[in-house]
Amino acid sequence: MSNAVVCRKALESPRLHRRGQRAISRMRVGGRWGVRHHEASRISRFVTSRSLMSHTLFPMKLNHLSFPSSDPASTATFFETYLGFTTSPVSGHWILKRPGFDVVIEDVDADTPHWPSSFHVGFELPSRADVESLHARMLADGVTMETDVIDHARGSRFFCRAPGGVMFELNTRADAAPEYLSTFD
Repeated sequence: MSNAVVCRKALESPRLHRRGQRAISRMRVGGRWGVRHHEASRISRFVTSRSLMSHTLFPMKLNHLSFPSSDPASTATFFETYLGFTTSPVSGHWILKRPGFDVVIEDVDADTPHWPSSFHVGFELPSRADVESLHARMLADGVTMETDVIDHARGSRFFCRAPGGVMFELNTRADAAPEYLSTFD
């Protein structure tokens, strides 16, 4: 029996509401709890957790991230040098591109952003050797390192800061513990 049929039958029940009154009822349909909103003069609508999710699970991809920087040229160079983005300045900000993913670096003049201490953006590399190699290269180039390479249950990683203050996590899932493998795409 569909949700609409269940709601119409519930609406016909005089003990659930009186004409002209608004009611909200919790009901179980098809094994799921939901909320039914109705007025006596209108067809009710039944909302389950599944139907709420269906409105947000339409095809979508991450389009871009935007970061403020007091030194957008240096921040853009960091993305280009270490993360493989191509860069182009566009009237006060920089557009950084990788296949299927853009980053916008906004110029905030001398007003350095204050990031929450744990805020970071993570990029995944194919192997621990790649993580170690990039860490060594960044360290040699004087990038501000927050950590050395860390052995972590979800995969090896390190943290560093780009010019402008954004923290990055560079990691691999190749050496993640077995219990985490099923949590990755």
